[in-house]
Amino acid sequence: MEDSKIKKDQIITTRVSKELKEFLESDSKKNDITTSNYVEKILLERQRWGKTSQDMKLIEIFREIFIDLLQRVSSEDSEKIGSDLVANLIRNAIIFEKGELTLSNIFSLFERWIRHNGMISKHLTKGNTETFIFNHNLGKNFSIINYKAWETMISQLKLKVRSKEISDNIMIVEITR
Repeated sequence: MEDSKIKKDQIITTRVSKELKEFLESDSKKNDITTSNYVEKILLERQRWGKTSQDMKLIEIFREIFIDLLQRVSSEDSEKIGSDLVANLIRNAIIFEKGELTLSNIFSLFERWIRHNGMISKHLTKGNTETFIFNHNLGKNFSIINYKAWETMISQLKLKVRSKEISDNIMIVEITR
């Protein structure tokens, strides 16, 4: 159900510190929405991501350990991890949560995951081409793993995918309908 179609008839009142109130007001202004809508957006995102992360059995790990582990993996193994393991896990999570694997559901899951982990992404549409830019700073193998996962899932949708850039800190994928 779309957020705009949800009946909003319940009120929650909470006390917060002055600093938190000022932060929420400032951040909501930057996002050009009311503080109330901004708090609701944060809560909905946490509710949805929390459900997905529990379903996927995610664990948290220190960034430096994760980067070091990925550096010890070969490019070939990174490709296998992406196409065999990660693609299946993500596809199953999308089907469990949304009911079907679609391009918009892939974008939605990745965008939530990226925001949840403090990374940056951008999704651009121009004609029949969709571009997904993912800035992560986690090393080239992380880009390879994610690209192979995208490539595997998107090929199942009978769409064309190609990498525009795979580097230590960014992955740019182009999908043609």
